[in-house]
Amino acid sequence: MKEQELTLRLTADCMEMCRLCARLCARKAPLAPAMAAACLKACNACGATCGKYVNVKPMVVCAKACAVCANICIRVGALS
Repeated sequence: MKEQELTLRLTADCMEMCRLCARLCARKAPLAPAMAAACLKACNACGATCGKYVNVKPMVVCAKACAVCANICIRVGALS
């Protein structure tokens, strides 16, 4: 599989995980901390991959968004 295709799949998966995590956190679900931990891993992986493409603006934006989301996931985990 081509690297670009893997990157697109990774970003799509990460986006879905972040959406689910946000919903669980918003309703203070019992599984929110566990999802935040999984989301943190996804954001770190996705951010690292997107960060490789420093000349591609959407990938730079993705890497920054992943860093923001990862920090939120850390805070959610610390609150549990």
